[in-house]
Amino acid sequence: METTLSITNPFTFKESLLVAVEVTDSFLNHLQIGQIYEIINKVPNSLPDVTITLSSTLTFALKSCIQSFKQTATYNWLREDFKEAITDIEQQLNGLKHSLS
Repeated sequence: METTLSITNPFTFKESLLVAVEVTDSFLNHLQIGQIYEIINKVPNSLPDVTITLSSTLTFALKSCIQSFKQTATYNWLREDFKEAITDIEQQLNGLKHSLS
């Protein structure tokens, strides 16, 4: 199964995820860190309103990263638009919009 995510602001999504992975690298294993960078690289820089499809392993890595990041002090100091990007993705992941592969 795959998860489809709608990203309204790719730049904000990518930058907030870069902060998240840098802060949580001690909580994630090397494979998960690589998977987060894979997700970041899937999102183009120039297009607004991007839709990406993630495998179940990428979805798990993203959920783990976000859950760990939200428990850090850095998350509390994050810019509001970055927090909104993280919250939006988290809500989509919790809603689990799936498409069959």
